[in-house]
Amino acid sequence: MNNPKLYDEVLEMFGFTKGQKVRMLVKTIGCDEEDEERTFPVGAVGEICWIHYYGPK
Repeated sequence: MNNPKLYDEVLEMFGFTKGQKVRMLVKTIGCDEEDEERTFPVGAVGEICWIHYYGPK
């Protein structure tokens, strides 16, 4: 049985782009480059590695 893909990967959404450097304005939970969950404090600098779209197609 094939599992349907729950999201589409996109290169840009809401003004954010893949590869963009960002600074966290609020405490944020995300994943690092090894896909380990991390909590990033306010002011942390990061890079957008992927953007998943979970909305209707």
